[in-house]
Amino acid sequence: MIDNDLLQKLYRYAYTLTDNEPDAYDLLHDVLEKYLSNNQKSLDCTEAWLKTLIKNRYIDLWRRSKKIQLEPLGKIHEELIDLDLRNLEDLVVLADEFEMIWKQLSDDEREILYFWAIEGFSTSEVASKLGLPKGTVLSKIYRLRQRLNQQKTCLPAEVVNHE
Repeated sequence: MIDNDLLQKLYRYAYTLTDNEPDAYDLLHDVLEKYLSNNQKSLDCTEAWLKTLIKNRYIDLWRRSKKIQLEPLGKIHEELIDLDLRNLEDLVVLADEFEMIWKQLSDDEREILYFWAIEGFSTSEVASKLGLPKGTVLSKIYRLRQRLNQQKTCLPAEVVNHE
């Protein structure tokens, strides 16, 4: 089994690779979890095998970080702190109203609205993505905007009046 001395060596090795205490703990945790779930707990070269696992896991995580850029939670947290709590009720009402309207839309309308208003694609790009003529997308957006305006929603102006 793993004694405290080996655990400390493995942590120092993980720390050497990550140069970050929390990341080293996470890396070591991942590897130990894999080790403990493995049926071959009586390996002769446990330390060498675990160090190999740590290095391979570190490389996997490094490669993933190069492919996928994750947004740190700190930025989201700062945005929440800046939120005016007096407007929280308005946001809840807005979310409920948006959910009600979203459910009333057809699949096609939701897809067009998603690409156009949320992702910010032009009508030509939406038409290309969905394999529809540009005129069809334009008319669907026009009818959708008219319907949203008739319902006198509290949706943000950028969604209702998005150009």
